[in-house]
Amino acid sequence: MTHHAPPGDAPPRSATEERAWDVPSQPLPQPVEPVQPEQRIAIVDVLRGFALLGILVVNMQFYSTPSGKMFANIPYWQELVHVWAESIISWFFEMKFYTLFSFLFGFGIAMQLLRAEAKRRGFLGLHYRRMLVLLGIGLFHAFLIWMGDILVTYAVLGCILPLFIGWRPRWALVSATVILAVMVLLYIAGALLMGALGLLLDADLNGGLLGNEEAKRQLVEQVQENARIYREGTYWQITAVRAREVLSVYVAVLFFQGPHVFAMFLLGLYVGRVGWFQDLPKTLPLFRRAWWVGLTVGGLGTLATACLTHRAGFDSFVGMSWKFARVATALAAAPALSCFYATSLILLYYRPTLRPYLDLLAPVGRMALTNYLAQSLICSTIFYGSTIFGFGLGWYGRIGPAYGSVLALAIWIVQVIWSNLWFRGLGLKFGPMEWLWRTLSYGRLQPMR
Repeated sequence: MTHHAPPGDAPPRSATEERAWDVPSQPLPQPVEPVQPEQRIAIVDVLRGFALLGILVVNMQFYSTPSGKMFANIPYWQELVHVWAESIISWFFEMKFYTLFSFLFGFGIAMQLLRAEAKRRGFLGLHYRRMLVLLGIGLFHAFLIWMGDILVTYAVLGCILPLFIGWRPRWALVSATVILAVMVLLYIAGALLMGALGLLLDADLNGGLLGNEEAKRQLVEQVQENARIYREGTYWQITAVRAREVLSVYVAVLFFQGPHVFAMFLLGLYVGRVGWFQDLPKTLPLFRRAWWVGLTVGGLGTLATACLTHRAGFDSFVGMSWKFARVATALAAAPALSCFYATSLILLYYRPTLRPYLDLLAPVGRMALTNYLAQSLICSTIFYGSTIFGFGLGWYGRIGPAYGSVLALAIWIVQVIWSNLWFRGLGLKFGPMEWLWRTLSYGRLQPMR
């Protein structure tokens, strides 16, 4: 089904937009196959490989300690080195790297669509099969390995993205901007509402977990019990706790992460359609301007977020007001700072002396699904008392953010080494999970060499 531009969009399209946006109605009998290694855009794989490091640094806090601690206002780490590490991760890593990865996911879908158009083949059938397989992998990951899965979100939102495919590229950009702006405005409204409640209600009601100390005590006890189960429990005890946490995560996705991820899908779709990455280094001036915008907006937004952090909390209406305000500034800063990180890497990539070193990250990005799932397998084995393998080290709650970040870097370096050995040493075409994803999506075994 072809979707038309919204009414009132009368100006003619440019030659680039005409070529990129029109889907032929009469497909020719040419097979659509997985993208070959020589067809890949190297810098996109480099960005994916880089994003996996930032994602692991953030996720390490949730692999190693209960996610509920933030709602119970439990100061899990008292040592100054961990307090500072937690703040740095919060300001410069949280939201920034899944933002970048979501952008690249949308860009990847745009590339698949362009290849399907070039072969004059249908796109939607294969796309929905890919999303269905990804959904299955994500559900397995979420319920049986780690509760913080994002693949289910990607699969579900990826099924909505084709609604925007028939529109002109600029409408994907406008839609993404509107979604992000609405989210920021809603959180600002929430901050004002909570602030007003804090002023109007009696001071005694303005303490505790929104005035309920008993509820707060029960929440703290539940967090401590979950931590004990993760550290000492059997695999099925851990799985029962994880299942409850997954359901609460999906509620958060519905109201917070989901719209943000989808906005980044749309931005990736836009950039893929207008050809910014396909025309490198011709478009480097555009990336240089984006670098300055990302640095300015992202820097100011992050500074505002840092200033609001120490006031924010869930233990009072006033604290909730600052919490909403902090989320609003973080939402505004995340895409901009993510843009700054990405464009910095792109500009460095086009320095001849640095490119060979950055090219080492490309194999990591080529098998991003494998490496993402491997991070969960490795970290659940380190932190849980029992895992899908039947054993674990039980380090849950014993490694603070500072040491956890060092551990994340070490795991990522190992992934850089094994990814390069996999592709360059063994000469294989796909990562193991990428091979499985493609094989199930295309309905036939894919050659690994």
